[in-house]
Amino acid sequence: GRRPRRQGDSPVPRADGGAPVKIAPVRQRRWPWVLVALGLGLLIAGVAGWYLMRGRTWQVFIERDQIQTAIDAKLPYEKDFLLVLNLRITALRVHLEEGSDRIGADADLGLNLQAGSAREPLGATARVDARLRYDQQRFCFSIVDPVVRRASLRGIPDRSTALAVRYAQLGLQHLVDEVPVYTIRDDSLQRRLARAVVRDVAVRNGRVVVTLGY
Repeated sequence: GRRPRRQGDSPVPRADGGAPVKIAPVRQRRWPWVLVALGLGLLIAGVAGWYLMRGRTWQVFIERDQIQTAIDAKLPYEKDFLLVLNLRITALRVHLEEGSDRIGADADLGLNLQAGSAREPLGATARVDARLRYDQQRFCFSIVDPVVRRASLRGIPDRSTALAVRYAQLGLQHLVDEVPVYTIRDDSLQRRLARAVVRDVAVRNGRVVVTLGY
């Protein structure tokens, strides 16, 4: 049979009487549709991956000694605050309370209310605790937001106690804030936990158990 005519098969006469001009067929660009299809495919794959991971959890176990070693690496610590107080932190002993979601510690402090002087600092102790934070980019757990729960300040006048506790807490924040205590180094586990969030933190049997999930 005869092939049907398409645009461009027959020449088009010119208005000035010259030689007819043959018009080439117009081809539609397909690349925008390819991009749309690719985007939809990635979206579907992402949703499917999230659906498969939904509800799954992983547990990470952090030992007390690991936390203690990370903190000891930054001791001793000393800092002057606005020429008002000199703070020294000589020891920070980690303790984990069963069932707690925070990291506890007992701090040995030295306080001098006349910063820059040669006076011997006054001894003090403090009970502090902090929480753990998970960094999805570095697959790392860090100590953050330390809080002084109670303090024993020997030889410090009552009128200066609140000030001393305030600066002691600031010093502890500078010391332990963002201290990395554990890093996930398994490549396959890193891929699984790339977007995971902390579901639960609890001290169990003398170690910190962190539950991650989606």
